[in-house]
Amino acid sequence: MKFIYSFFHLFFFFSVIAFSQTALPTFQATHRNISSSSSCSSAETMMPLPSTGGGHGSTRGYYFIAPIDFCITGVRVPTHNSGAQNISIVRFHNNTHPPSYTGTTNAFDELHLTIGDNSTNKIVVDIQVTAGEVIGIYGYRSQNKYSSGTNPQSTIGGQTVTLYRSGMQYSLTNSGMHDIWREVGPISLVEMYYKN
Repeated sequence: MKFIYSFFHLFFFFSVIAFSQTALPTFQATHRNISSSSSCSSAETMMPLPSTGGGHGSTRGYYFIAPIDFCITGVRVPTHNSGAQNISIVRFHNNTHPPSYTGTTNAFDELHLTIGDNSTNKIVVDIQVTAGEVIGIYGYRSQNKYSSGTNPQSTIGGQTVTLYRSGMQYSLTNSGMHDIWREVGPISLVEMYYKN
């Protein structure tokens, strides 16, 4: 009887393992998003980015001060070279800017993180932003496209916004953002889509 009981448990255990291996999907990328149940309803728009001036193989992006209330609905690292796209969106605490390099900060909340997405598709997110918040958009795809100028201006909902060069000295392929800095220079062209 004890043998039958043990055999039953082993059969059940291996059946569960076999089911798990066939029923569960496999993921090529890690995605994390803090949803905000946004109420934005306008048509989706991509925030305009400046022209391309070259490339660089580091975790770079930009931050800006939100000129209006709006919702970030998608992000994408353009294809400048081969490699998976890795993207992070952060909100800096107390509406403060990251410090000038070599200073760094970890006073932010990471609202979205994608690591190792092999597609060229836009990553869908749902993040509500309030006017005055300082938002950072960062990306890496083997070699990023860079802007041709420094601190370029763009628009969100018809309002002018300045994009400031920012990044970290670590790979976004291994972890989320940390030790973020700013400096004067070209920004990494990570696409941001939004509604307002």
